[in-house]
Amino acid sequence: MANDLQQYMVPETMWHDIENEINELRQRIANNEDIQPEDVVQVQNLVKQVDDFGTNYTRAINKTSKEYKAYLQYKLKELKYDEITAYIAKRRAEHDKEVTARMTAKIAKLNEIINNELALHPTLASTGLKETLPNLFIGRFPKINSGAVSNEIKNWKPIESVIKTQMDKVEELLNLNPTICFLPIYSQTFQTLARYFRSGDINILASIPEVFKTDADLLRNIIIKQQMSTSDDLLKLVSDVMASTVDNETKIKQIKQLLLIWDTL
Repeated sequence: MANDLQQYMVPETMWHDIENEINELRQRIANNEDIQPEDVVQVQNLVKQVDDFGTNYTRAINKTSKEYKAYLQYKLKELKYDEITAYIAKRRAEHDKEVTARMTAKIAKLNEIINNELALHPTLASTGLKETLPNLFIGRFPKINSGAVSNEIKNWKPIESVIKTQMDKVEELLNLNPTICFLPIYSQTFQTLARYFRSGDINILASIPEVFKTDADLLRNIIIKQQMSTSDDLLKLVSDVMASTVDNETKIKQIKQLLLIWDTL
């Protein structure tokens, strides 16, 4: 291969010719002569030939590299190495399948536990949190999300106890504050409840009353929307505002809010 590439090497005679042309031009420049375009044609042609040698050399190298790699693969196959790689791929696929099966079984068990508890916690089950609970709880128990043999779970009782305890507390909270159930899953209140399920930090539940206040406008708009199915409903609500005893500025503000809500329907 090295011999084949010799044909792409620049001949020493060409370097000599280029050197002579350059030296002559440098001398003329040093003598303040006016160099014309035709004066540099010869050296430019020689340099172009050098560039062509480089281009052709690169093409030859790439072609030779491709052919050599193909030859190496041929030799490995001739020695039956492909049987080894096929075996490794097969064992890897079998291992991945086993890992996936173990993870799938554990996630199925987690869903079973959650669904059994949801049947005993109807208020929680009626909210948007129901569908997110598996993802929220899976972060609490890293072994569930692992297919490694070393992370096998033989005793599910502690996990069942944690899930039941957290659901009990949220069920109690929702039953004491049923208005929360009107809020959508993206509300600050439900996002806070999700953080509680994800972390188990009981202090998060203590913050719910204050968080719920931040959802006051959202809750009011939801309730108003439920009363605003037709344009007649809207006009009645506007009439109720007009008939109220609040000052005119407040009336204007409330009517604007009604119109904004109507525009979202």
